[in-house]
Amino acid sequence: MKLFLRQFYSELLKLFARKRTYMGFGAFLAVESLILLLLQTPKAKRMFTQSMTQHGLDFSHYFSGLTLAYVMMTNTVFVLGSLYLALVCGDMVSKEVEDGTMRMVLSRPISRARILLLKYLTCVVYTWLLTAFIVVSSVLLGILDRGLGGLIIVAPWEHLFAFYESGPGLERFAISTGLLCFMMLTISNLGFMFSCFNMKPASATVLTLSLFIADTVVRNVPYFENIQSYFLSHNMAMWMQAFQPTIPWMRVLHSVLYLGAFDLLFLAIGAFYFARRDFKS
Repeated sequence: MKLFLRQFYSELLKLFARKRTYMGFGAFLAVESLILLLLQTPKAKRMFTQSMTQHGLDFSHYFSGLTLAYVMMTNTVFVLGSLYLALVCGDMVSKEVEDGTMRMVLSRPISRARILLLKYLTCVVYTWLLTAFIVVSSVLLGILDRGLGGLIIVAPWEHLFAFYESGPGLERFAISTGLLCFMMLTISNLGFMFSCFNMKPASATVLTLSLFIADTVVRNVPYFENIQSYFLSHNMAMWMQAFQPTIPWMRVLHSVLYLGAFDLLFLAIGAFYFARRDFKS
């Protein structure tokens, strides 16, 4: 176990020694700051005011840091999150193969299964760190700008309308963070699977993004509403149900199990190809 932890630590060092690992964190801060700035414009405030007064809510109380944090999260997490998770996880194996270091690693007395497990756990750590960073940075930026206040959630496409005081609002953010950390793993697993194939890192990233974007686009076609539950993006969006007044835990559990099955499938396919690859030529 001590040797395994030391090897895992080495994989983390390799990951965070690459500049591209930090691109996602910087990009999220920049985009969140831009959204926060644009939400201060009169037109944005007017739209918030109209939405809140229609439901008899106090604008000054609910136009708060928590509300702004929710807006920043929902508009960045899937678009930017999928990009940087695909970029980093799609590099995890293929980049070492391209650089020629994988042959050196395999020359040591260590099984391919252990190498793949170490790299996969590194992907998991990066996914959780980036996802948690998205939530925490959004909340902190919102609170620093507007203070705590109440939280209002309006998401018609997810059949979601709710409002909370600051305490329950923070609890819902905590629950949604746990769900989001798990659900974003699906993109990471897809990228990791392609990384195990005999292809360039850029190809693994592009394929991951292409499949996820295609899934999202087809899901949003109105004619396919009756089969939405089969799309990955639909089940990944279930993290937003943590903000429902009564959380539909059975629906959430169904999505967790559905995504978990695909995660295992992607990992199994990647491991199968990695075990059969010839790294000598």
